[in-house]
Amino acid sequence: MNNFSLSGLTSQIIEHWQIFSGIIIIFIIIGTAFKKWDEIRYACMRAWHVFPLMGTVAKASRQYSGNSSLVHDSNWLDVEMNIADLYYSEYASVNQNVTYYNQCKDYLSKVLESGRKKSPFWVLPLVIILMVMEAIGFAYVLGPFMAPHISANNLQVVVWSLALILSLISATIAHHAGKAQHYNSLLRRAKTWFRQSKSDQNLNEVSQIQIVHTYRDNEQPRYNQIAARLVIDDGCKEHTRPVIGFYAWIIIIAVSAFVVRDYTLQMVESEQAVNSIQSSSDVSSPWGNVLPAQAAQNDQQARQQAENDIQHSKHDASLVTFIILSVIYIGVQFFAFFLGRNLGFAGVHSEEAWLRTHRFPNAQAMRSWMERRKRAISMHADHKLSMLRRNLMNKTTTSAAERELLKDSVNRDFDSYIKKKEELLALEREKSRLNELAEYQSYEQLEKNISQHTPATMNSGSAAIGQSSHVKAEDVHSTKEINQSPDKPSVMIQKESTEMTPLDYPDITNVEEDELMLLVNIYPQFAQLNEQQIANIWSTQRLAKKCGMFGSEVSTGNK
Repeated sequence: MNNFSLSGLTSQIIEHWQIFSGIIIIFIIIGTAFKKWDEIRYACMRAWHVFPLMGTVAKASRQYSGNSSLVHDSNWLDVEMNIADLYYSEYASVNQNVTYYNQCKDYLSKVLESGRKKSPFWVLPLVIILMVMEAIGFAYVLGPFMAPHISANNLQVVVWSLALILSLISATIAHHAGKAQHYNSLLRRAKTWFRQSKSDQNLNEVSQIQIVHTYRDNEQPRYNQIAARLVIDDGCKEHTRPVIGFYAWIIIIAVSAFVVRDYTLQMVESEQAVNSIQSSSDVSSPWGNVLPAQAAQNDQQARQQAENDIQHSKHDASLVTFIILSVIYIGVQFFAFFLGRNLGFAGVHSEEAWLRTHRFPNAQAMRSWMERRKRAISMHADHKLSMLRRNLMNKTTTSAAERELLKDSVNRDFDSYIKKKEELLALEREKSRLNELAEYQSYEQLEKNISQHTPATMNSGSAAIGQSSHVKAEDVHSTKEINQSPDKPSVMIQKESTEMTPLDYPDITNVEEDELMLLVNIYPQFAQLNEQQIANIWSTQRLAKKCGMFGSEVSTGNK
């Protein structure tokens, strides 16, 4: 390509269409992989499991040893457990409660990002292509000045490199400026509502809310709901630097491009004027010997005026073209800016909430998809387990007892593994709740003992422990155990209302653990309680029901 022009670029693309087609196909593959990464990753994992010789199943079969192969008392081989663990992680990712769908929707609604979506994979390549096409013209003007004695082929490399650098810098600045503008709009709205409320609490003092706890601030004002889902600095300042940098960048580049092009035009016009003078002096007028001197002078002036008019018209047209090119650059920049402003999220967990819900119109659709996905994962896991067992049956090192165990695999499928796994997790959660309940009860007893032996004027528990000389030795010892025990977390649980005990609240023993915070929307008795208090009531009621001290019959009899 001897000259850098649109026609030259077109001819180059036609000549090397295979290369350009390959580049386009690569970009399409990368974009598809980015969008469908979870599905592709899972498919690759399944393929690797059945890969001959080096796959997971083949490697596990080859490295299998009968020594300590049984996993405690579950009658599962360790190699079977390893395969099942790989698929359980995939199973757990789709084993979500349908209430999580509503929680994600509520989270997005409270942060005012319900109608937004993540940037599609084609946005960034599109912006880069547009900016490269615009930056090429500017780079082609700068190229000769950067290397005056450079050859035509090397000039192409310089121009393309400079255009790519300018486009990447411009796209990055515009994208971050758009995100900052979206964040500023949310923060500005929250600050406006905050000033109108004349509240004493600062926005930066609001604790961040997780998705699973999104209902916790239902009674809070809207500005607190927004602030709880954003990252706000100490001064509640807006992110103005990216926006100011964006405007400064486009002004500098647009003005610089216009000035450089104007200077280049003046240089070209000067060279043309010099060449015109030289050519006019070398070529004599054919009427020089015929026309008188005055007529020859008039003819020379007319031709000079015509050339000046043509040159002036070209100059004005070039200036208008340069202005249009600068306007196009500014337009492309604002296009990237508005894409960054209208796509993406400012909330801390907004993108996660969107990823969980954007594919489903409602919670039921999400439930149906998860059920299909879980069945597929179970079938894939059972298939890999059966392959592993067949390979182990054919090994000469497998003992007779192990062969019988491998044959009797009816009760050792993936579903049974899930049940056993969930039972263990449930026991761990129950143990944790019982420990928290015991700690809470010990704290309650300690506080009661302190109140009995401490003057009424002393309200602080820590001060009472330090100053009172009438506290029992076992109470002080219990305090040390609560505060210094490395095995128990130092959790200070708020005392519930003295007028109501956990057994006085409505029966919530049949409610699932992840649904506890939804009780605030059903029972007004739970509206003023936090998550820890509701969990303590739930654990106490379940324990009391197991002991026969709580339930409909017991409650009726007591009344």
